[in-house]
Amino acid sequence: MKVFREVTVWEDNTLNHDYVLNDAGKVVAYRKASNPVWETFTKPLPFSRSYRKFKELKNEAPEFA
Repeated sequence: MKVFREVTVWEDNTLNHDYVLNDAGKVVAYRKASNPVWETFTKPLPFSRSYRKFKELKNEAPEFA
């Protein structure tokens, strides 16, 4: 699993979130910028990086894993 932080600069100051992707590239959890708790999905969901920028958080280990 890899953890990514969205670093996209939005025109309307939208908050970015953190995402946990499995080895298949599907999102299994996310964390809102305003909340330190990871929200998990019961089934991995497709994930698109289109029109967005991300930075990998190498030293971040989700608490649910």
